[in-house]
Amino acid sequence: SECGDIIDCVDAYKQPSLKNRMLRDMKLQLEPTMKPPKILHKLMETGRNYSFPKQTWRRSGSCPQGTIPIRRIPTGPGNEIANRTDPPFFSYGRPSPAVTNEKFQANGKLEAYPSVLGDDNPRLYIYSTNDGGGKSNCLNQECGFIQTSNQFALGGTFQKDSTVGGDLYFVHVALYRVTGPAVWWLSVNNVPIGYFDPGMFPVPFIESFHNEMGGRVLDTRPGGRHTMTRMGSGMYASAGLDNSASIAFYMAINNNGGDQVDNPINAIVTNPKCYDVKVFGRDLNRPGFDVAYGGPGGYCCDE
Repeated sequence: SECGDIIDCVDAYKQPSLKNRMLRDMKLQLEPTMKPPKILHKLMETGRNYSFPKQTWRRSGSCPQGTIPIRRIPTGPGNEIANRTDPPFFSYGRPSPAVTNEKFQANGKLEAYPSVLGDDNPRLYIYSTNDGGGKSNCLNQECGFIQTSNQFALGGTFQKDSTVGGDLYFVHVALYRVTGPAVWWLSVNNVPIGYFDPGMFPVPFIESFHNEMGGRVLDTRPGGRHTMTRMGSGMYASAGLDNSASIAFYMAINNNGGDQVDNPINAIVTNPKCYDVKVFGRDLNRPGFDVAYGGPGGYCCDE
């Protein structure tokens, strides 16, 4: 693609996650039994013009039905992905009776992760764990996530970026469980792209006890000082939704697949002089809650 990515169209049944011996003979669920939440339709009904860009590689081509697009990860010095091994399913131990669903996590997000994704561009990224991140850390199609859509490449960039005080572009991500078996589907811009195989969770993962949103920065304290890495646009949440990074129109999804208002009850900021978060509350003109976050970081911001 024009951003330098190389995309391979791979037979859906030959994707990396299906190399696990527990999944080799399984039959793919090509479509969810329940459609994604109609939050995008509600946004359009407000009369405002929202822009949801496609991924950059789509300007150069597409993948045929029955295949999925997989981005080749650059390898070389400093790339953690070159030294990773696909976690086999038999490494997942059954939890003790005291372990609850609080240990099970699944998410989809935009993240700049140079040592894993190859550069500092924000890229579509999926993470899941079934032990709170102890030994099980699954990225994209490494283990538990099974992709079914040919429209989005995990690790891919999007065609347009928002600008401070200027045009805003949105990527709508929804994670929801279909009725019946505990199968969690992920949709991007209203397109179901795949699901987390329920076999990766030792006990049924039937509901979410905790929803988290916002930003994180990896701080290895180079030279004993705080990292210079910015979060979001580099502006504090107090700069407003048009300037800082933001989660827009956040809504929860109930057991029946409908959306509902879910009031954020806790804001956690580890270094308020480096980064900040602000809940702007419910917008009466749009569904859901708006949350802004970000900050410049800096060598001395935590002193």
